[in-house]
Amino acid sequence: MTRILSFLLALAMCASLGTIATASTSSKVKAHVMAKHMSCPKGQMWVHPYMKNGKLVKGYCRKK
Repeated sequence: MTRILSFLLALAMCASLGTIATASTSSKVKAHVMAKHMSCPKGQMWVHPYMKNGKLVKGYCRKK
């Protein structure tokens, strides 16, 4: 009986870890980037995030 109970507990823990891992996928990041992209004022364009000298440069708006 205790083996079954511990198996079910271990299975539940694995399932919860999988749920946490899928919740932090890049879809949230993409949604945030798209929200910023849509918020640039007229006459400006969105510059996507990029790496410069090994550091991440966040996306920003610039004139066209």
